[in-house]
Amino acid sequence: MCNLTTEHDNRPTEQIVHAIPNVLWHAKADTEGVLYDTYISETSDILLELAPGTIGNDWNIYFSYVHPEDLTGVMQVMQNAIQNLGEFGVEYRLLLTSGKIKTVYSNGNIRMSADKMYREGFGVTTDISFIKKKEKESAKSEQKFKALLNIMPYPVLVHRENQILFLNSATMEFAGVQAEHEVKTTDIIQFVHPEDKARVTERMAKAMSEEEPVSLDEERFVTTDGNVKFVEVRGLPFIDTDGEKSLLVAFSDITEQKKAKKALEESEQRYRALFELAPFPIIVNCEHQITLANNAAKAYIGIKDDELLKTKAVEDFIHPNSIQAVKDKIRKILENGKTANILDQQFVSSNGKIFDMDIAASPVIYNNKPAVIVVMNDISDKKKDKKRLEELVATKDRFFSIIAHDLKNPFHQILGFGEILTADEDYDLFQTRKIVQYMYASAKKGYALLENLLEWSRSQTGRIKYTPTNLALFDLVQTEIDFIALTAFNKNIKITNQTEKSQIVFADKDMLRTVLRNLLSNAVKFTFRSGSIKLTSKFIDGKTYLKVSDTGIGITPDKLTKIFRIDETESMPGTESETGTGLGLILCKEFCEKNGGDLIVESAVGKGSEFTVILPEGQD
Repeated sequence: MCNLTTEHDNRPTEQIVHAIPNVLWHAKADTEGVLYDTYISETSDILLELAPGTIGNDWNIYFSYVHPEDLTGVMQVMQNAIQNLGEFGVEYRLLLTSGKIKTVYSNGNIRMSADKMYREGFGVTTDISFIKKKEKESAKSEQKFKALLNIMPYPVLVHRENQILFLNSATMEFAGVQAEHEVKTTDIIQFVHPEDKARVTERMAKAMSEEEPVSLDEERFVTTDGNVKFVEVRGLPFIDTDGEKSLLVAFSDITEQKKAKKALEESEQRYRALFELAPFPIIVNCEHQITLANNAAKAYIGIKDDELLKTKAVEDFIHPNSIQAVKDKIRKILENGKTANILDQQFVSSNGKIFDMDIAASPVIYNNKPAVIVVMNDISDKKKDKKRLEELVATKDRFFSIIAHDLKNPFHQILGFGEILTADEDYDLFQTRKIVQYMYASAKKGYALLENLLEWSRSQTGRIKYTPTNLALFDLVQTEIDFIALTAFNKNIKITNQTEKSQIVFADKDMLRTVLRNLLSNAVKFTFRSGSIKLTSKFIDGKTYLKVSDTGIGITPDKLTKIFRIDETESMPGTESETGTGLGLILCKEFCEKNGGDLIVESAVGKGSEFTVILPEGQD
């Protein structure tokens, strides 16, 4: 028996041979007659009723199924063919493992290579059990070969020297012809689309000259009725029974596949466009890697490089406070295959910026692997709006509380003292004056509260007109000191204006006066008798820092954090039980911000407070 190998290179195209019920084979033989580069089609396993892959390309396994009575003759025929070259054919029996016997016919052609270094042959082994039974009169291998081709369900033909020698019924149906004589002897190239003819002609000629398989994946075939079909073409050169070189050609109609592919590509383009143009982040996370991210996601992440993104996972950008919840959700999504919402989680970009996100995640298959597509919605502004709304509600509640309580008290006092005066009692001048003084103080307190309420209300609704101008800071400060001087004098409090006389600020005059009046009023209110208040200023980096410092009672740390909050602040009594509205500092803060500045405070209990008004410097 020949010493056979399993290596091969010049094999028939698998798209042809997989559906052919007979066995195609190819081999080369060196000068010693040893076969190599062998190929046996996988239909050998079907022929022998074996599990796929049993034979492989091993001739030794195949010949082990040749009937013992026929083996010597088969081997002799093959040896003679290798030695003498040319065509050969041999009929023999196969003894199957089940005991069943099949009669087959192996025919082929052996030739010497151009460089005289090896012999090469190929052929076909056909199960002729059925043919032997039904067509005993058919003795020629060519007739058997053509009969086999003719029952194939797909187009197959034999082509040689620019003409079709044989075509099966499937080819006639495919080409739109009624009878074999209509196209037989016609060049196959005439059915090829004009734009594809040159390429197909070149490839077929090359296959014939170099004796190698031809493979054309997408060509246009024009039928006799003018229809254009897309086809895959597979061809194999061989030596026919008459000793001439021919080309065995098979077609696969891929027109519908082509249409489906085009539809898929168009769908993919639409998906890609939607994916990239989506204004919200979309990420595909596969095997703990970001395999795909749209432009919005890259912007939020802060990484545009796709390769760098693949080294990251979605979890890498989730805030530590949210990471476990997100991981658990993604794991459950992959386990149960259901979409889930992961609401109100914190997302951290590569530069550390934090976003509040609502996340929706759904299981998908990406590149044949389980993955999760993550869609995120930035709710940062929504949460800010919610917080702002909560603050507005609290502000409204505080506003109505002040109106209902603080504003009502002064009027209660006025009404009470008025009732005393109108009672049928005789009061001397001293008593009457005292009652009137109380009534005046209550009215003054009510008016101050009402004025602050109106100012604050106007600031909230934007009805205060902002008109900034250059202002001489020293003069403005001195005017407000003079306004509060009498109150300070009554408590023996010294107020010193140490602001720079040349300092110019750019601010709305009425707003700044309100700020100074409230700060000075508070300083006097919370400073003990014989204390002091000092106003200083300095210029740093285009900003003016005006400080109002007192030697008063100071502010506790817990109240200091709430001092500018309308929903938290409350009026505290002064050193001599002076009352206030609780709105003054809030109004000061808002007015400073409206003027492009700020108001900050430092305080220590028992040591006093220092309020710093920050304002833009004057403009040229």
